Amino acid sequence: MRGTRNTKLDSLPPFQTPRSEEQTRNKDSLISVIVPVYNVAPYLQKCVTSILCQTYTHLELILVDDGSTDGSSELCDHLGAQDSRIHIYHQRNQGVSSARNLGIDVATGDFLCFVDADDWIDSSYLESLLCLPSGPGIPLRISSTVVLEQGSRSTKKELLTPGSQNATSTFQALLSLDATFVVLCLFSTRVFENGHNRFDCGIACGEDVLFLFELFREYPKVQVAKTDGYHYRLRSGSASRRTLSEKTSWDLIHVSQHLSSAAISPQEIQGALRYSTKMAIWILTSAGSQSLALPARKYELEWLISEAPQIAKYAYLPFSSWCRFSFLRHKATRALFFSLQRMKRRITSIIKVRFLNQ
Repeated sequence: MRGTRNTKLDSLPPFQTPRSEEQTRNKDSLISVIVPVYNVAPYLQKCVTSILCQTYTHLELILVDDGSTDGSSELCDHLGAQDSRIHIYHQRNQGVSSARNLGIDVATGDFLCFVDADDWIDSSYLESLLCLPSGPGIPLRISSTVVLEQGSRSTKKELLTPGSQNATSTFQALLSLDATFVVLCLFSTRVFENGHNRFDCGIACGEDVLFLFELFREYPKVQVAKTDGYHYRLRSGSASRRTLSEKTSWDLIHVSQHLSSAAISPQEIQGALRYSTKMAIWILTSAGSQSLALPARKYELEWLISEAPQIAKYAYLPFSSWCRFSFLRHKATRALFFSLQRMKRRITSIIKVRFLNQ
């Protein structure tokens, strides 16, 4: 195992504004950057280079190879031999949550962040998060903006207002924007002490939502940094762009049920219902576009029917022209579509009587 190199910080570019005592203390901190790696050979070099070329150089890079079969494993070893700040770990394929948890367990830094192996960060990204004055008791920092990369097109997506923000409101804002990106956060490692706060290895889709939901509930405040240095690559083969499968559906339903059962405040309740609505729509439209037979979707329908009254009350169950097309183009889902239309009308009438007193 290679040790972390002690890097002189005198070469760091000076800030124009005076540093607070906390900022001065933070500039001596070690950042652990955890990168789960699974079959990303075409993208890994760019990701690693962007991390090693940070203006803040006092960092360790933890590459966790999750049983890659495309040469990514060998590439990790090759890159690790070139810089003593890189630490390599190999494990059999267990999923991104397991890889992240391993990275947390072996990290030695004062702060910790995650970067996906097919993404990259700007050279000043880590410094902009680390040198943010967060105040005592605020171990969570997050970027206000993400840059979505799709082919040759880059789109900046403003997510949050910079400054000290309420943690629950911040999570709900991210949830409503479909932007619960754990990779945008910088955490004090004290939030992971004694095995606390780990990713659920049983969830392959929506694990970020559960992780941030539980973490943000522990702390009243989060510090939002005005930075747009994280480049999030959108590609068909990535975990976040997966097509609907039986396992994916179960994961989404599990996450929805957890948010609903754990919700306490009206804001959390409404956020959970809004999330359930979005997941229901995705399951329905995906079932139509993939021509999945009705008997195979029984468990999904049972959940959708159980959620329908709450969804109809607080949000909506829309059938856009695209959704109609997705369902009606396949014989296997035409009957499902019309039965859902009837169910929607029936539920609407029930809601008017029971909830709206109409």
